[in-house]
This record gives sequence, C-alpha cells and structure tokens, in this order.
Amino acid sequence: MIVWASLLHAYSDYDVDGVEDSIDLCPHTPFDKLVDEDGCEEGKGYPGSWSLQTGMMIAVDTNNSTLSNARISIQYTYKKWDISLSTFRDINALPDEDLQTLYMSIGHTQNFWDEVEANVALGMKYSSAQNDYYATLNMIHSFDSDRYVSFFYSYTLPEDSALQKYHNYHTFSLGYSQQITATYLTGLSYQFSTANTVDTNAYHALTWENTLRLSERYYLLASYSLGLSEGASDHLFNLQFGVDFD
Repeated sequence: MIVWASLLHAYSDYDVDGVEDSIDLCPHTPFDKLVDEDGCEEGKGYPGSWSLQTGMMIAVDTNNSTLSNARISIQYTYKKWDISLSTFRDINALPDEDLQTLYMSIGHTQNFWDEVEANVALGMKYSSAQNDYYATLNMIHSFDSDRYVSFFYSYTLPEDSALQKYHNYHTFSLGYSQQITATYLTGLSYQFSTANTVDTNAYHALTWENTLRLSERYYLLASYSLGLSEGASDHLFNLQFGVDFD
C-alpha cells in the first residue's frame, strides 16, 4: 500500500535542485549549489541531523498539588528514519527517590502525494516501577505552506507493576496549525486517552501550542493544556528550548 501510494503522488521539488522531494535528503539546498543524487551539496554528503530540546512541564490541579518535571529530548534523523531519546524527572522528588522516566523510539516517515506525510514509530517507556511498549502514527496534511492539520494515534501495552495491574490503552489527538509569520507557528489540538486502570478516568484536554524560531538553529516551544476531565490536570504548562544541528 505504501509503495503504491508513493508511485501515485505528484512530482514536487521544493528547492529546485532536480531531486524529487520524497527522496531529497537535503530539501532546502540553496539554488546556486551543485547537488549529488541525494539532493545534498556535492562534497558534503549527508551525515544526518540532530535536535536537542530541554525545558520544564508544570501540571496544576486546582484542588491538589503541583507537579513539575524537567525534560531533555534528543532526536537524530537520517534519511527517512529518526531515533529519539527523552527523559522526564520530577524536580520536587527527594534525593533518594527514583522518579525518572525514559522514553526511546525509532520511526520512519513516508510521504503520500504532496500534501500528506506520515511517521510510524515503535517505542518503549522505562521507569523503576514498570515499563510500557507503544506504537504511534503521526500524520500531517498540508493545505499550503502555512496551514496544516495533524492526527496522532498511539497504542500502549503496559507491564504490571508490583502494586498495580494496568490495561492496554490508546491515545489520539487532532489539531490545526498555522504559520502566522516566518518565525511564529501556532496551533490548537484536542487530546483523548483511555484509562490504563479501572480506578482512573479517561483523559480529555485542549492544548494551545506555539513555536517561535529565534534563528536558523534556535527555537522556543510553549504550550498550555486545559483539562476537560478528571483524568487530566486542570492546567498544564510546557516550555522548551530547542537547538538544531546539521
């Protein structure tokens, strides 16, 4: 099905270098540069690219305590493949408490026609209490260079811990994003997740997401989520600083 869809999509060449976008490993090569068969500047090759994000997430419940997590995420992309590693740690935890969570995943991106891009990934969440294994699908449909809708779905198989039995659960989100200026992207999305235990409510939230590009390399990510169910925090704030490496 993927191969058939790839054959059907229309030809496109964003940077006008003679290499079709679906196989172009360097899709933003300056027009005055000579490129190789991969669409990259001759003599430079394509070692892949890195991105690093670090920041904090703060969850606030009106009738409960505040939870703060520090986050570091690293992603490596080569051709259509990506590998990511993320860690979350409760910054309010005592020194002898091990409340760190580690996420690892590997994914592949496929283009369908000019407008649709899909990334499929397999991953694992590791913590001292128990582990989760999950599969994700992230699809983006672009209306033009400034507007797109996104759909995300994941299915998780959690291990039982010593104290709790967990159920398999799924998560999805649907959102719309728009490029307001050359450096500012904003969007609104709805998230839903089924409960993983019998005594937990489903998760419903509405999220406002923003990306501000500070330069070609540096950017800021900021979001706010409003909880719509008892299974979600009333308010969730997220602020990240990101760096891209070629």
